[in-house]
Amino acid sequence: MEMRNTFCRKTCLRKRGATNVTAPVMAMSKEYRRVLEKSLPRLCEDLDVDIVMPRLIAQELFNDSDCQKLNAEPVRTRKVIELVSILKRRGQRGFEVFVGILREDNGSCHLADHLEMVYNDMQDVPQNAMQTEPSVTHPIS
Repeated sequence: MEMRNTFCRKTCLRKRGATNVTAPVMAMSKEYRRVLEKSLPRLCEDLDVDIVMPRLIAQELFNDSDCQKLNAEPVRTRKVIELVSILKRRGQRGFEVFVGILREDNGSCHLADHLEMVYNDMQDVPQNAMQTEPSVTHPIS
């Protein structure tokens, strides 16, 4: 429950522009990494890299080298995959700012909602549920 509130609180703060550009980069949490990985198909379908890229640069999350890597990719899907790969190396702040950027863009706010939904769904799954064997007593019809 606390993680869910933290996600929402941090996202709202980022949306209002309360960013700390000088904060040291902390490793991105496993939860945020998994959210990005689980959301990759949806991001590949709907994310417009050209819209979010200038904002990622303005927030000092991406630099010229990152832009060159993305622009070198001729296919949209590959651009999104590369963007997510870079983003995963930008720590907690990277994820939070990315969600805030998606929220600010009317054409991308559904992606921010999707990321939050995936995050919340992951919090509702018991930690050991992913490690257990599927039940053989309930066959799939």
